[in-house]
Amino acid sequence: MSSSLSDPFLLIVIAAVFLLAGFVKGTIGMGLP
Repeated sequence: MSSSLSDPFLLIVIAAVFLLAGFVKGTIGMGLP
């Protein structure tokens, strides 16, 4: 197993996590002053 950052699956997982976190942060932020 190689732990290179060029692993497509790893990049997809990281991108999905950032998108999900941004979506949740934006949704929560809309409901707060």
